[in-house]
Amino acid sequence: MMNANEDTSEQPRKKRVYRGTVQAEIAALTEQRIIEAGLALFDERWADQITLDQIAERAGVTVQTLLRRFGSKERLANAISQEAFRRAMQQRIEPPTGDLTTIVNGLTAYYEAGGKRMLHGLAQEARHPQLHSIIDVARTSHREWLERTFRTHLERRDAAARARLLAQLFTLTGVYTWYQLRYESGLNQEETAHALYEMLEKLL
Repeated sequence: MMNANEDTSEQPRKKRVYRGTVQAEIAALTEQRIIEAGLALFDERWADQITLDQIAERAGVTVQTLLRRFGSKERLANAISQEAFRRAMQQRIEPPTGDLTTIVNGLTAYYEAGGKRMLHGLAQEARHPQLHSIIDVARTSHREWLERTFRTHLERRDAAARARLLAQLFTLTGVYTWYQLRYESGLNQEETAHALYEMLEKLL
């Protein structure tokens, strides 16, 4: 039997809170499914060939649901680009400064996981403003990573030599160099890491 002093108004309120939490979780899962579908399609085709209908079909939702969650194709494209960038940053390791073997192995694994997607984005950068802005952030992030990773080598040089070394490191550790070694030259992952190690060792 219910206590006469018990406030029964709390029960509907708790149900509303619970219902709201479940709905929020469902909405978040739907958004993630849509973004995953967009990422998969971005890996398969050019960005301007991807339609809302294709993303909705891949995600198992309607176009109306997609627009309700993101508002427009441009906002969805930005969310997809941001997620690709976030994942790329998560995969990058922070190796011990000066440990070249760890640096090279981590960099190679990083490009193995996301290098082709990066190149696919770079090929379309000039045509899509949201890609350009995110890739610019990625370039800055890579340069800052190099400054941290090779700090001891950079600090022992004067300003001009330091700037030159940073530019050389930026080129040698870039995704284009990895791709040329890995695919255009036909090296496997271990051979690619070894080739990068040799080039960086000579530079440093």
